[in-house]
Amino acid sequence: MGKTELDTRLAVIKGLKVIGSSTSSRKELVEALDLAVKAGIKAMVEIRKLDDVERTMWDLKGGKVTGRVVIDLWA
Repeated sequence: MGKTELDTRLAVIKGLKVIGSSTSSRKELVEALDLAVKAGIKAMVEIRKLDDVERTMWDLKGGKVTGRVVIDLWA
């Protein structure tokens, strides 16, 4: 298994989560991702402007968001 480094300060600032599994190998992960690509599975991501952040928060609280919403600070 390879070594991975993480800047914990950056992880805290960005609110990152590190999730892993001790029950599968790197090879199995690659196989699962390949299967997702072959099956046409795509992430559901909506990009919104910073001006829409309040609406986005209300949508999140109201359960109206499917997938992920990204706030583009420079759009």
